[in-house]
Amino acid sequence: MKKTLLNLFLLLNLGIICYFWWANSGTMLFDNQSEAFISVARITGLLSVFSVLIQLLLIGRVKWIERSYGFDKLSYAHRLSAFLTIFFVFAHGFFVIFGYAIGGQISFLNQTLNFIKYWELLPAIVSVFIFTFVFVSSLVIVFKKLKYETWYLVHLFSYLAILLAFEHQMEIGGDFYKNTVFQAYWALLYTFTFINLFFYRFFLPAYSFYKHQFEISKIETELNGTISIYISGKNLENFKYTAGQFAIWRFLDKKRFLQAHPFSFSSSPQDKLLRVTIKNLGDFTSDIVNIKVGTKVVIDGPHGIFTTKRTNNKKLAFIAGGVGITPIQSILKSLD
Repeated sequence: MKKTLLNLFLLLNLGIICYFWWANSGTMLFDNQSEAFISVARITGLLSVFSVLIQLLLIGRVKWIERSYGFDKLSYAHRLSAFLTIFFVFAHGFFVIFGYAIGGQISFLNQTLNFIKYWELLPAIVSVFIFTFVFVSSLVIVFKKLKYETWYLVHLFSYLAILLAFEHQMEIGGDFYKNTVFQAYWALLYTFTFINLFFYRFFLPAYSFYKHQFEISKIETELNGTISIYISGKNLENFKYTAGQFAIWRFLDKKRFLQAHPFSFSSSPQDKLLRVTIKNLGDFTSDIVNIKVGTKVVIDGPHGIFTTKRTNNKKLAFIAGGVGITPIQSILKSLD
């Protein structure tokens, strides 16, 4: 039911955007070739921004969305929508240049050069370059398997591109001209997205750390290069999670405070301490054995829907390999 409502909410906003575009630019489709291209350019411009705002919500760890779809599906949708965003960005640029080139009876190249000369278009041009840089860099990072921190640093530029796109649309966007209702809706869309992003991505983890003061209380060596880290804190009984969930952990020592990594809870909600079990499988995990007791920890979570709440069956079968046993271990302990 919740998933259906979220899908309807998405379609409702898409419909609102299309309505305002059609009310302002729809008739241009039937005027002449130049106006038709400009009309298409306007809707692709609107959809490019809408798509990137959706991306922020998909990857923003927004709980009221994540509880319906799951973190893995949202991450997959985020990657797919990135291709959709870049398609709309370039489609917008192509159609607007082509439309004005036909109207001015000049070449595509000359019209492009004319646009570059316009100071008012500078935010849009910079925004396109940033989106392109982020998209291409992300592909390189994925294919070369570079560190997550590199990916994260590159994606920070996206926020600047989004704000520049907003300024461009409010300043010279044809569908926003003298349309205060559409302007208010567009500003509300931005505000809604960034409030959710800030609240769930930044405020909640910071507040949880302030409230519970998480820190490492014990480290145990397990088998085959695996260790278990026990985390204590204030009023841990008020830190709620469900067996099978995971969190994104940031250990606040000099070497690791810039890195955050997802690990499943290997403890059960009934335990007095939180526990995460980590196997030596990479750069970060290979050095985790050197972490010290007393290190403060920021916990972003819990996340995930791999829990027994998703089924009413009493008979369950679990299949796992290696360190993948950790969320199942948590579930089995909670079933005792």
